[in-house]
Amino acid sequence: MTLDGSALAAEELVALLQGVDLVFPAIHGAFGEDGQLQALLESAKVPFIGTGASACQVAFDKFRATDTMRKAGVGSVPGILVTAEQSATERGQALLGAFPEAAKVVIKPAQGGSSIDVHVLADRSAGVDIIEGLVSRYGRVVIQPWITGIEMTTIVMQGPSGPVALIPLQIELRNRLSDNEIFDYRRKYLASNDSHYYCLPS
Repeated sequence: MTLDGSALAAEELVALLQGVDLVFPAIHGAFGEDGQLQALLESAKVPFIGTGASACQVAFDKFRATDTMRKAGVGSVPGILVTAEQSATERGQALLGAFPEAAKVVIKPAQGGSSIDVHVLADRSAGVDIIEGLVSRYGRVVIQPWITGIEMTTIVMQGPSGPVALIPLQIELRNRLSDNEIFDYRRKYLASNDSHYYCLPS
């Protein structure tokens, strides 16, 4: 964007980018984390910090990411993908028949972050309308079984000798109003006493 607020032409943006020594992408969410920005920098041959475009595209998509981990031998929660290309009947059948051994299922957009539009369903029939709304907004939706246990997160960085995992962080949710509550947007970003973090984890 120029100083007067007008958009730059693509060639003007590339010319500006090629005038910098190094880019540190700090844009969160779509365009910044989904590989679009990285692809732009790669095509302009501008060096940048962080993961390349193709890996970002996989990591930003929850279904593709877990499928890639599973194929690499890394344990991951199984998932079923439903898409806008399927009929509403097929999507409904996928939801109603998914993971019959699980008491609850989780449905969420395949792409996006911050637990936005993540739903926990104990009554699957009540989720048919929800999944239709998600498909209309996002195009691709993942269905997974509800998993209980200790929630952890960690950062993996590329070191000189290969990937290095930093010390895991344990997440504890307090003041739950129901058993269906998750580490959602409010608990992640808004000030409260509802989320506690432990490093080292217990």
